Amino acid sequence: MDQARRIGDRLRAELGTILANSPHVAEIRGAGQFTGVDLVTDRGTLQPDVDLAARVVNDLSERKVLISATGVGNVLKIRPPLAFNDEDADRFLETFDGLRAVLGA
Repeated sequence: MDQARRIGDRLRAELGTILANSPHVAEIRGAGQFTGVDLVTDRGTLQPDVDLAARVVNDLSERKVLISATGVGNVLKIRPPLAFNDEDADRFLETFDGLRAVLGA
């Protein structure tokens, strides 16, 4: 449980850094390793951006990183297995960082 909490906290903190300048991120939240990134067309209106979420999911999939979307389809659902470790987190974050341009970050 401690590892899941530590890895999840790290994922959310580093995603927050990667996405700090993105106008498309309304919120990053989670518990343990489960993490959600709420994508919107505009932070002012909080209009869900389903198309952007699908693009991120597909772009990550092409890079061999599997996540999904939930909610109305605009929340990136990151739920790694319990065996997920720091090396796995490094790979995920490095791959996700490669999508900064897609996310306007």
